[in-house]
Amino acid sequence: MGLSVSAATAILFTAAVITFSIVFGAMTDLEEKVADAQDESVARNEEIRGTSISIVSVDGLNDSLLVRNDGGETITLQDVDVLVNGTLCNWTMLRITVEGHPGSNIWAPGESIIIELPGEIENARVKVTAYGWASDHVQAEAI
Repeated sequence: MGLSVSAATAILFTAAVITFSIVFGAMTDLEEKVADAQDESVARNEEIRGTSISIVSVDGLNDSLLVRNDGGETITLQDVDVLVNGTLCNWTMLRITVEGHPGSNIWAPGESIIIELPGEIENARVKVTAYGWASDHVQAEAI
């Protein structure tokens, strides 16, 4: 009976060590993933706080807007969306240019962009967003 008890104890001890190593590895991996997610969340929140835009003027004759990047983050023009009366404008129909830098795709802090809309904006509600969270809106007046 002594040999069988020793063998059973050795098997249980080996199983416990293997189980512990599996659980420890999984917990370590989980902690790393949680830490990475928290770092990404902090970086995203800093980017959100650093992004701010404002509509400076509306040109009803040319159906265009002048919008300034008031934040500290650089914005790419593909991340700019325009809604007219709650309807998202087709990006291919918009003409967006960085003032003073035609052909540029980068909208740096302190710079302005000119957005030429494809349709009439007289008496329309116009909203411009960057990255989906920084936004400004205006009610275009009758000309």
